[in-house]
Amino acid sequence: MRDPAATRFKYSPGQILREGDIDDRYVRAPPAFFKPSLFDVTPPRFESPPIVDELVVGLRAVHLLVLGGRELREKAVFARHLAWRLADEVANGDTVPVLQWHPTSNTQRLEDTFERNDKKPIVFVFPDLRPQNFGHDLRLLHEAVESQGHFAIIATDSSLEQWTPDGQELEHAYWKEYSEAEVYEPDYLTDLLAQRLDDAEVRIHLPSGLLPEGPGHGAPLVAGGSTTLREAARRLRTPTRVRSFVAALTGDGAVAEAAWIEEKLVQLGGDGHAVQQWYRRLPVREQLLAFGLALFAGLFEDQVFAALEVLVDAGWRSFDPELAHFDYHELAGVAAYFHGLGSSSRITRIETGSPEHRHAILCAAWKLHRRRMLVTLPLLVNMARSSAEVTPWTATESSDEKPGDGTVPPNGETGDSPGAARTSRWGPAGRWSELFGSPQRCVQLRHTVSETLSRIGIFSLDVVEHSLVELAQSSNIEVQAVAALAMASWRGADDLDGNAVEPRLFQNLKDWLDESSSRELLQRIVSYGHSRPDHAHMRATVALTVSYAALQDPPDQLAPPLCELLEKLLGDEHPIVRERFSNHTLPLVVAHHFGQLEPLLRRQVLRNVELLMSLVAGLAAAVEVRPRDAIALLSRWYDDALEQPRQDLPDDQLTTRETMLFTVILTYARLGKARSSSSQLSPHKVSLIPTEEEIFDRFRKIMAREPHPSVREVVLHVLEQRVDRLKTVASFLQDFVCEVTLNERDFLVRWLTDFYLRQRREQKGGERNLTVDGKTYPTWKRQARPQTEVEELMYTWLQDSEKPVSKQLAMDVFVAWEKTPLAKRERAAERQRRKPRRPKKARKTKPRSKPEPTPAPRRSKLREIGERLHWTTQSQRAAIFLTAPRSPERQKALEILLPEYLELRAKGNESAIVRALRRWEADGYAGVARDLRRAVVIQDSWGRVAFGSAILLMLLVVLIFQYLGGLG
Repeated sequence: MRDPAATRFKYSPGQILREGDIDDRYVRAPPAFFKPSLFDVTPPRFESPPIVDELVVGLRAVHLLVLGGRELREKAVFARHLAWRLADEVANGDTVPVLQWHPTSNTQRLEDTFERNDKKPIVFVFPDLRPQNFGHDLRLLHEAVESQGHFAIIATDSSLEQWTPDGQELEHAYWKEYSEAEVYEPDYLTDLLAQRLDDAEVRIHLPSGLLPEGPGHGAPLVAGGSTTLREAARRLRTPTRVRSFVAALTGDGAVAEAAWIEEKLVQLGGDGHAVQQWYRRLPVREQLLAFGLALFAGLFEDQVFAALEVLVDAGWRSFDPELAHFDYHELAGVAAYFHGLGSSSRITRIETGSPEHRHAILCAAWKLHRRRMLVTLPLLVNMARSSAEVTPWTATESSDEKPGDGTVPPNGETGDSPGAARTSRWGPAGRWSELFGSPQRCVQLRHTVSETLSRIGIFSLDVVEHSLVELAQSSNIEVQAVAALAMASWRGADDLDGNAVEPRLFQNLKDWLDESSSRELLQRIVSYGHSRPDHAHMRATVALTVSYAALQDPPDQLAPPLCELLEKLLGDEHPIVRERFSNHTLPLVVAHHFGQLEPLLRRQVLRNVELLMSLVAGLAAAVEVRPRDAIALLSRWYDDALEQPRQDLPDDQLTTRETMLFTVILTYARLGKARSSSSQLSPHKVSLIPTEEEIFDRFRKIMAREPHPSVREVVLHVLEQRVDRLKTVASFLQDFVCEVTLNERDFLVRWLTDFYLRQRREQKGGERNLTVDGKTYPTWKRQARPQTEVEELMYTWLQDSEKPVSKQLAMDVFVAWEKTPLAKRERAAERQRRKPRRPKKARKTKPRSKPEPTPAPRRSKLREIGERLHWTTQSQRAAIFLTAPRSPERQKALEILLPEYLELRAKGNESAIVRALRRWEADGYAGVARDLRRAVVIQDSWGRVAFGSAILLMLLVVLIFQYLGGLG
């Protein structure tokens, strides 16, 4: 059977380098954080329940707390209260910041969160964190937090088994699953309710007949009623709903009755049924407001109301022509399940108490306002598309501040221009600015639209499919990602009848890949005004969906339907599909499932050179997620590639052996960069990554054993990229250069010359500046210029006779430096400075004559003859011995340098060599320069003597023949 690795395929030399690098934003985006306002979770609005003291002690010990399971609702509110208490206790007179994570549609690099901050401790709050957000491994998260002295409080609805298979060992350390009754004990809630009802400002607004016997725990809420204060507090379950209950009592102004109290308690029970009951009892206008807030939950407050204005103007007013725009004061009517989350810049986000509450409200709206929801879907699609089209930006991406100052609407008119009142289809400029006024707002809008479409799709896939296809038809990856993330979120979800949505998801993706199955959908798109729908865009969206859906599987447990889709996409040749697959899908899937996919990677991916950089990006990300397993895979590939028999291949042909080496080399290079940056990986991960010395040793072995020029080219390219780490790699570099060929030595000389010029530009403390080819270099007059890092390295090599290749390379480098434009300008400046000053003469009006070109240095004919005859071996040995007859060390150095000197001189570099020797003398290496000069003089003289001796010998032979002829 033929080994598939021996199959050859075409390759253009340098192709892997021309492909470039994968943008890490596709694989891992920087995490999004903001400083939340803790106003609503501090006393007297939120008193600490007794369990908080115990949790804060545990947090200070292990630095991590995970609130898991589904029994505790509104975990995000409780997590913020814990963050406030913890920050207050560890402050020690200083301010400890609290940062809250904000999920977006991008795959965020949460592994870097804790290492990228300064030494001051920070309390991080992660609401609704899911296992796929952190590689399904809580241990790595705990290590990352604890190693930097930060604290993390995580709220998740996932179970411990979903996070890590052997999680039982961690349960008592930082994993906690509480019910609401365990966190908010009945006595605590009863005291809180009694305190709120007994507040002087609240009491004057309460209805008459409430608490006729006073606020005692066992006192009835109304006369003759069976519901006591304690029973009411138990049913309300959380401090947030206690506040909402009191607010609901103060708003009606009626006489308190048992049925009325019971209705309020049922509506504020907190579960899905209670939320839907509450929604149904609202007036129609408040129902529409709650519906709109559920559609846009997570957006900034002004952004939500701007979006609601769009819905009213473009959709809902067709059902009710008198429907007016909503305003901020109406939020009080839906405050039971919606709250504002303030940030440090005083801009509030509108959020629901929990994802379950949002789902329940949308479910109720689906049943009561389905036609309005159908009209809303195209508007959501337009918002998502427009959010990816608006440019340019003037606000910073991390800004939470209200936009509008300086942002440019789509038609180019600003808010201060005369026509700004009606600038676009989105209405006034203020509305446009509130919707799309910063990159952050656009990203969050797309994420929110994606979540909304996903939840509506759970009610009915057929209803949202047309909207998803419209989004997929965009050529913008951000818009396609809205549809992709919406579909990927159906994994693990159940529809309204309790049936799993996942099988329908996989079938839908297969239909989208099959052009004949999706033809009807595309025809409907044409009927809605799209002129030329492209099936390739649907396949590209499937590629994005596969990547998002794959993140939800535990490592190396990728669902079989996703594996099938992955293989189909791997063979798609359309440019946009390949772009999405290579930049997004392959890196993400490889990062989490490389072990399971290794046979596929060897069988297909390694035979496609265009996908190698994607594979490299995925393996490098895998080291951040699962360092031990990923490093083991790289080591295995390295050994397998070097053990396979090498084939004598042309430069334009490769086998999987060479592409495997490409992958290993480029991935190790990325790991070297990550290891050198302390802000990238935790200490534990860094300890698992090979050191710089180990990486360079593997590169050296590849150069020693690998003849294929393309593999050697990639190694040298990686070396060039590590130029900024010269101090670290200097000790390994000397061994590495001993394995290069003569042709590759020229590359190293150019590389070190470029690095020398860069370091010269970066030197500080110069007395004046010299500009050469548009670049500025500092120079010194009164004192010697300090040596650069690379100069010190070259002098170290120059003195090391144990490694002849590096010694000769150092000489080549010094000669190359003397031929740079900088060296020429410095010599000209030095000659001008030493030139004696003459008295100024009157200027003559003669035209300037062009300076005569400097003649090239004359070369001895005798030397040229000697170089052609290659009188090197014996003459050089004699010259070396005569130069240093009693010093074996000096002889050994000359044996290395003299042939290189003669080789450089034969190439016409004699003047540069002379200047290099002067540099050595000026920098304290006069002995080496003096010995080399003497050896060259003796070598040249030896050639003249040998030539003269040959002439005399010829004359002597002629005379002998003449003498013998005369005798005859």
